[in-house]
Amino acid sequence: MVHFSTEIWCTFHLLFTAVNCKKAIQYYQEALKVYTLDDSPMYYAAAHNNLGIAFQALAEVRDKALNCEKAIQHYQEALKVYTLDDSPMYYAGIQSNLGNVYQTLAEVRDKALNCEKAIQHYQKALNVYTLDDSPMYYAATHNNLGIAFQALAEVKDMAVNCEKAIRYYQEALKVFDEEDFPEGYRRIIEKKIEELFIECNINSINMVHPIF
Repeated sequence: MVHFSTEIWCTFHLLFTAVNCKKAIQYYQEALKVYTLDDSPMYYAAAHNNLGIAFQALAEVRDKALNCEKAIQHYQEALKVYTLDDSPMYYAGIQSNLGNVYQTLAEVRDKALNCEKAIQHYQKALNVYTLDDSPMYYAATHNNLGIAFQALAEVKDMAVNCEKAIRYYQEALKVFDEEDFPEGYRRIIEKKIEELFIECNINSINMVHPIF
């Protein structure tokens, strides 16, 4: 049996991911030679959404900023069809994906600006994802908002953004604290909250900045 080192395995994985993303992109682009916004709006939007997903995945392994920008362009094109009124779940999903892309982009460029853009898109997703109707998406989006505000706190308004991060994490725990979810989910978020209280020197009694 051949044994690969972790480094070699990771290299193979990254190459495999990049190759398959590029193939997917080629196929979706071919589809768009047929699917137009005027004649096939739903297929057109789906192809652009899938291109956004493919470029987003590619950004994780290669040319992060460039592929994030391409993902953003395709998601925005899909939103020409997937509107809040006509396709709320697709709309929310793309808004959430845009939030994730801007979070990734913030790792390499304009951290404050891109964190703020991520926050805007996650908040748009919450127009659809409610605690009663979509508890899992609601919790995941609040967790993502916590992550975004925590990253923003590293470069801007530490105390205010730390407090907001904590409040979003706490809101996520309204769902993840139920018996149906593994203890690990809750513990990860609770650990983030604990770290924020310490790193930002926040007294829970004195938290004054609301998130909603």
